[in-house]
Amino acid sequence: MNFLYEDGTLDGLINKKAIDSLGKLSLTDAIDFLRKRSGLEIRSVDGQNFSISKKKKEYTGYNPKDNNNNSTHSSLPMGQDVHNAIGEVYGKILTESLKPLGFITITLRNVVDNTIVKVDITDESGMYQLAKISPGEYYIEASMVGMGTSKSEPFVLVEKGPVQIPDILIKEISKFNVLEEVVVTAKKPLVERKIDRTVVNVENTSLAAGGTINDILKIAPGVSMDDGKISLRGKKGVIVMIDDRRMNLSPSDVARMLENMPAEQVRQIELITNPSAKYDAEGGAGIINIVTRKNLDTGFSATLVSGFRIGTEPKFNEGVNMNFRKNRMNIFGNYNYSNNRNDSEYISDKNIENQEGQLFYNQTGNTLVRRIGNNARAGMDYHLTDNHTIGFLLTMNGGRSLTNETQDINYKDRSASVADSTVKSNNHGRTTFDTYSVNLNSRHKFSDKDELFFNADYLTYSAQDPNTYNNLYSNSSGESEEENVFNNSSSSIKLITAKIDYSKELAPGSRFDAGIKTSFSSSSSDIRFESEAENGQLIIDPLRTNAFDYEEYINSVYINYYGKLGKNTEWQLGLRGENTKYNGVSLTTGEKINRSYFQLFPSFFLLHRLNEANELGFSYGRRIGRPDYADLNPFIDYSSPLFFTQGNPTLLPETTDNLEINYTFAKKLNTSVGFSRTNNYFNYFTSISDPETGATKQTVENFKHYDSWFAGVNYGDDLFKWWNVNGNVNVYHNRFQAPILEYFVDMKMTSVDVNILNTFKLNDKISFDLLGLYRSPKLGIARRIDSRYSVDFGARYRFSERFLIRGGVTDIFYTDINKGTNNLGNLYSTYYNRNENRRFNISLSYRFGGKLSAPKKKQSNEDEVDRIGN
Repeated sequence: MNFLYEDGTLDGLINKKAIDSLGKLSLTDAIDFLRKRSGLEIRSVDGQNFSISKKKKEYTGYNPKDNNNNSTHSSLPMGQDVHNAIGEVYGKILTESLKPLGFITITLRNVVDNTIVKVDITDESGMYQLAKISPGEYYIEASMVGMGTSKSEPFVLVEKGPVQIPDILIKEISKFNVLEEVVVTAKKPLVERKIDRTVVNVENTSLAAGGTINDILKIAPGVSMDDGKISLRGKKGVIVMIDDRRMNLSPSDVARMLENMPAEQVRQIELITNPSAKYDAEGGAGIINIVTRKNLDTGFSATLVSGFRIGTEPKFNEGVNMNFRKNRMNIFGNYNYSNNRNDSEYISDKNIENQEGQLFYNQTGNTLVRRIGNNARAGMDYHLTDNHTIGFLLTMNGGRSLTNETQDINYKDRSASVADSTVKSNNHGRTTFDTYSVNLNSRHKFSDKDELFFNADYLTYSAQDPNTYNNLYSNSSGESEEENVFNNSSSSIKLITAKIDYSKELAPGSRFDAGIKTSFSSSSSDIRFESEAENGQLIIDPLRTNAFDYEEYINSVYINYYGKLGKNTEWQLGLRGENTKYNGVSLTTGEKINRSYFQLFPSFFLLHRLNEANELGFSYGRRIGRPDYADLNPFIDYSSPLFFTQGNPTLLPETTDNLEINYTFAKKLNTSVGFSRTNNYFNYFTSISDPETGATKQTVENFKHYDSWFAGVNYGDDLFKWWNVNGNVNVYHNRFQAPILEYFVDMKMTSVDVNILNTFKLNDKISFDLLGLYRSPKLGIARRIDSRYSVDFGARYRFSERFLIRGGVTDIFYTDINKGTNNLGNLYSTYYNRNENRRFNISLSYRFGGKLSAPKKKQSNEDEVDRIGN
């Protein structure tokens, strides 16, 4: 990164010793030093370079009500009537070599007092046109950060008289000095702590090159995935959002969608363990908000991405991200295609006590899945006026997968080497899913201090999952029987939501928020099992066939207040009320469920700065976990001849109270301790379905409560100028006590997660990442998950500002294996599930198009909002 300045700018202000010392500072500290030491103005050129210039005389004659508008046009000077502004000014901006300069800032100034009259930007051909100007004496100022400033000669604009300005020439960047001695990396820390969330900046990592969002989530401290289900700080019930929009799908459907989205789209991961009242109360463990990359360039720009990964099977992804921003309009979109093949193996030993003694069998399986995914987003934001913005967003996510699965089940005595009987199963499946959504949004600013937001969403989701099972049963006598089973399951979801949010600054440093939201969702699922008779005809199996319809209404209202107590203490208090009504019916059995309830969800945050280096925070929040339609559906879903999953229509929602204390030192060391209690806790567990055959089932029940204690430490800093380390240690202590079936279970365990990321930067072009993960044993309901660890390596090389290559290896030692035991009553089983986690990957990205960043409009309370993080 370079600093650009004109001759004489730094003379007498900064000496060589001071310049040399800047290389040891962070970007923010270096810029603050230069500003305070020299009184100079420092502005970003393009995110890679900064310009240094002398401060211009500040203009104070504009209307302060328009100071924070979202347009590229400034307000008229005080006293000027827009209705009498009828003149016009136009011209062209060129380089000294007479080449047109597009996207140059044009400022019309009054000759008398240098006040700003109007601001615009040239088009691609360097042309500009300023209309509705009152008669007067003016001059044009043309500037681009990093390319200097040029002015026209003064001119007089008469009534109704258009004026053509002679071509203005701007000094080219090569005529400037480059401050080569100062090289500052514009890199945020990997982990940032705010008042109500932890922000993980993953944009620059090379570890998930060519991968998916599921791959990049493991970088976030406290986040883990087990069989596609996401947990946060060892707790289930995580709500996943993308750009503050919730994915209203089941955990398995969310995991499937994230597997379809490339990691290159992600800029940040926000971990919100205690969300404020502005958020839906759903999610006992909190919220993971995935923030995608945004392009602020003016004009047209695009980024092409291509990725390849291979473990035992190849995986491809291609994508393009496009943006066009000019004047009051911003149009954006992206498209990604993936084609992946994944291989996994499964081993399980089950020991079951029945009336005849013990039944033992070993089960092995291998699954090969090919997935093809398409993901697209397109939208537009348009500023109708300086105070009113409207926008829309269209989203499509679709996938197709082919599954070939083989399973071998061998019944035998533990001491015997030959099986008494066997079951061989071959499963061929073809899954399709499609999600379409549309969002309409609007933002209206009544003034600098209050604004109104409106959002409405409509989403449809559909999935088809036909499977063919071929089962061959054999015994030690050589007798065998073949069974063909056909299963076709389908599901569809429709979701409509609308919300209005109002925000008002009551006084400097305080803000009041309020809002209402309504949502309606309906789902329909149908599972149909058919068996092939001896004559070849298909016969419906009524015990395994079911249809289930579900509807849910949620209406909510919230209030939230943010304020300050003196200069060093911030606080936030919120209350949210939600009324829920749902009903479901099994069309096959006639079983119905109807339930309605209202609950309040308070939240409180407190942040106190002990001094410049030390901060202490406290938070409390109440959350709810609602069963989704799959949890409530009583139908039986078979995944093998000896295993099925079944929902429970009597499930109640669970509620969780979270308490947390945080301490931050020098923005490098973050520590936290917390406690949560979940009442009416519900989760799945495995038990015996048929003692004679050894068949098992997975069902879900409510339990009394579940307690969890948490302590975490995060430290990030530069050990050397070229070596940055970020380490996380999270400790959980979970205890679960409840009757399950005819047994009473009392389980407790202390678990530790360790996450250490090392980044080695050799120069501005080459860097390496080394990530080590360790997960100690954890508890589930009547289940123990064994420890696992992995080491990932990544590298990145930037050929130029536009061209980047990244690559690496995940799970180098192939140790990230999901294994453990289930132990409940007469059932004891072990499981071993090894996915294709060791992968070699590479990705290429090329960016082209405009470079000029649109100016960021700052609200008067932006610093406070940034600390709150909501």
